[in-house]
Amino acid sequence: MSFKTEELAIDLLERVLMRLGLSNRPALTLDGLQTLYAAWCRKVPFDLDCRLDHLYVTRETFQERHEQTRPWSPFNYELSARLICGDAVVGTTGGQRVELSSAGDVIHKRLEGDDRIRLLVDELGMKEEIVQRLPFDTPTPPPPWSRTARNAS
Repeated sequence: MSFKTEELAIDLLERVLMRLGLSNRPALTLDGLQTLYAAWCRKVPFDLDCRLDHLYVTRETFQERHEQTRPWSPFNYELSARLICGDAVVGTTGGQRVELSSAGDVIHKRLEGDDRIRLLVDELGMKEEIVQRLPFDTPTPPPPWSRTARNAS
């Protein structure tokens, strides 16, 4: 199976690799992918236990991961959405509009009043009928197994 993809601009590719701590482009092999993924995991401050890192998973695996997140997941409390818009990624998390520019800049803006609806409908292209039904965010508590949660109890 092959997919038509666009290549990243070489300057963007070099900036991403530099930020991941890689001096060379990983080989287009399984080892290269593992090198890239390991660098990503070291440098990106968030990772999710529920994430599926494979293109094809069984229904059973999907259901198992879904059930693991039922008691606690950041997505159970706060809206998270994103869309590639030209050379940037625009989204929302934690009650903010977040834009990641191709230069690596991160722009945060607190969503107030109808900003959330405008962002989801006008910028991310969601249907207003669905957006109106979304619950308001609830601050995400620490995971039940975390030291913070244990100390609070």
